[in-house]
Order: sequence, then C-alpha cells, then structure tokens
Amino acid sequence: MSYGFNLDAPEFIPFSPSTPLNIQKPKNAKQEALQELKERKADKTAKKTGFQLSEIVLEHIILSDPPKVANKNLKDKYLPISAAPSNPMVKARIIVDGQAVTARIPKKDLHSGCYKVVPKKPSKLKSIIKENRKEEGKDESRRPKNFFCREYVNQILTHELDNRLEELLSTLIAFYNKKKEKNARVKKKIVKGLKECNRSVMKNKAKLVIIAPNIEKVPGEGGLDELVNELIENCQRYNVPYLFGLDMVIMGRIIINNAVTLTAVGIIDFIGGEQCFSRTLELGNLCKQNFNGIAYDYSTYYNVSS
Repeated sequence: MSYGFNLDAPEFIPFSPSTPLNIQKPKNAKQEALQELKERKADKTAKKTGFQLSEIVLEHIILSDPPKVANKNLKDKYLPISAAPSNPMVKARIIVDGQAVTARIPKKDLHSGCYKVVPKKPSKLKSIIKENRKEEGKDESRRPKNFFCREYVNQILTHELDNRLEELLSTLIAFYNKKKEKNARVKKKIVKGLKECNRSVMKNKAKLVIIAPNIEKVPGEGGLDELVNELIENCQRYNVPYLFGLDMVIMGRIIINNAVTLTAVGIIDFIGGEQCFSRTLELGNLCKQNFNGIAYDYSTYYNVSS
C-alpha cells in the first residue's frame, strides 16, 4: 500500500486513488466575519419566532401600520386593506367616550352594531319633500314612479334627443374615467343636482344644463319647484343652453348607479365629446323651435323607466 504523504509529517491522512479528497479552502478574515454575522442574526430571529401563529388565539390586533394587500388593477402594487375593494371604508358619525366624532369605519360594520352610529339628519329639502308627500297622503319614503311631464318643459321630448343626451353623458364619463386611470390631470366634466347646476351657471362655468322633465312637484319655499324655476331663470339670464330629456331614474343610472335619481346635470367641460355635444345641442334647439305647447305625443313617446 502506497501513501500520498510523508509518514513523518505531523498530520498524516492515508488515501487511495479511488477515494475523493475533501479539502476545504481556507477562509479569509472578511468571509469569516460575514459568516459569524449571519449566524448571530439567525440566532436572534430564532428566539423571536420560536412559536407558530396557529398555536395562538388573538382576539384583537392593533397595528401601527395597516397590513397591505396586493392589487394588480392599481398603479401601486400594495395598498392598505382598508382601501381594498373587498373592505371599503366609509365616513360616519359615531359615539366615542360619550361624544359624537367623525371617523372612517369599515362599511360592513356600519349597521352591524360594532359602532354606535349617529343617525344622519335629513336635509331641509328632504324634510320639505317628506312633508309634502305626507300632506298628499303618499308614502314619505318613496318617490312617485309613474312618468309625467311637468309644466316647466318648453320643448318637444323625443327618443332621438334622449339617445343623444345619453350618448353625450356616457362619452364624457368614459373619457374622464380613462384619464383618471392614467393618473392624468383632467378637469371635472359634470355637476349633479339642481343646486350645483345653479352655482355653475351663476359662475359662468356651465356649458349645458340637462333637466329631467318629471321632477316631483314640491311647491312652497325651498321646494323643488322653486329650485327648478330658479335654475331655468338663471340659464336664460346668463345665456346658458338648457335642455329637457331622459328622466330622473335614467339620469341617475347613467351618472352614478341604478339606486340613485338625479334632477339635473350640468356639463362644465365637453372636451372628449365635442361632436356629441354639438349634435345634441343642435337637435335640442330644433326641438325648442318646434314646440307649440305640447311636450310630447302619448302615442309615440314613452319613457322606459316608468
């Protein structure tokens, strides 16, 4: 048997040619320091996480930073769970330590009893509407569903005009949403409601006002009739074109959703729908010129939301 080393050497390792050598390369001081640092960190983390989360029952967790969830549809890859679509937050008045404060709470907890929520007081206009319905013997919480044309309409109502108005509003909303997805700076396109439309007209911002022809009849000071007449007078005074079309249900469905009704919509910027705007305005002026006291023909015009 032959050996590969000198027998007189202090460290003698016999081997055969078939046995592989396991010789470790010497480490320099930098590598040893890094290895030692990794071992220290591993020991520290092992002491902290020496348990499994499944073995612990946590009733309440208070975090300084809210946990994050991935959302591929948004530009930011991660956002707080409170902002995730599955758990939206709403602003509400709740009782904290005997005082009413405004706070953002999960929408699912709004009516679950987790918070003592202060009921929202109805606005002055809603109170007037409910009182008027009560005097007429109608349900206070429901708006009349049957379509009816009010006396303030001074143009002919046609399906063609309704289609043009719907196309114009849908085009402007789609253009606005597309720009917002790209985080581009885009101007506000529309305002909603009689009061907001009236403000935009008086500030010379409105380019066109669309008024529903079937607004509920609520006479008296501060009622809907007073607001409608005031809006029409201001449009005539400030030379702002106004048209009548669609109805409260269809207008609310186009702008917001099926559960909302709108009395009026004001267009303050029509960039992105210039052709639709000009065609709609031209047809609306023609309907006003041909008006002879009769708003529509019962045999040809009917409203789909009635």
